[in-house]
Amino acid sequence: MEENDQAQKDAINDHKVLRGIEAQTYVFNKGIDYWLQLQDWNNKTRRLSTTASGILNWIVSGKTPTEKQSVVLIQAEKDAKIEGFYPTM
Repeated sequence: MEENDQAQKDAINDHKVLRGIEAQTYVFNKGIDYWLQLQDWNNKTRRLSTTASGILNWIVSGKTPTEKQSVVLIQAEKDAKIEGFYPTM
């Protein structure tokens, strides 16, 4: 039973790591121009949280986001699209 519990915990941790890596890859693949568009939109609308804005500023300055930052940024992108962000790419 203990082995089964540990296997389940390991599977959950593996999934979290994979999700973080996928998020980082997604952010990287979008490219700097895409994130600059989101930054411009946010500078005009001020719709993103201060945390998301800070991560966005970090990325457009050429720095690589962490896995957690990438997850936050993807959620911010989704929220921005609901609020009217329409990227040209």
